Amino acid sequence: MSVHDNHLKWPVLWHAVGAAMLLAITVLSLSPSDAPYLVFLWWDKLMHFVGYAIIAAWYAALVPRAHLLWVLIGLIALGVGIEFGQGFVAGRSREALDALANTLGAISGVALGLTPWRHLLRLVESILTTRGRV
Repeated sequence: MSVHDNHLKWPVLWHAVGAAMLLAITVLSLSPSDAPYLVFLWWDKLMHFVGYAIIAAWYAALVPRAHLLWVLIGLIALGVGIEFGQGFVAGRSREALDALANTLGAISGVALGLTPWRHLLRLVESILTTRGRV
């Protein structure tokens, strides 16, 4: 089996975008913060959920279906690891509910890999190629 089963034309580009998202979420999550605690607890959890859902959905569209479990395991480990690491960062704290929101987001995003979502990058490539933009 190849690195991708979606027959993508630009897999290196798509992997670079995914890596940039992973780097951004890691750096932003582990940077010291002097921001006041969010008044609306549900908003903070929603941001965690959506962030991990987007990254998981991205990789669900990028990797072979057989690798979705590894995507899920990796993102859950990242989310829990970041929450643990935040306990050592000024202005941050460990929160089990954040780790839970990260996990539920990852599960939701990976679940999209079982739907037509997984063909989104192929569709984007097709549109860009057809219109002569790339």
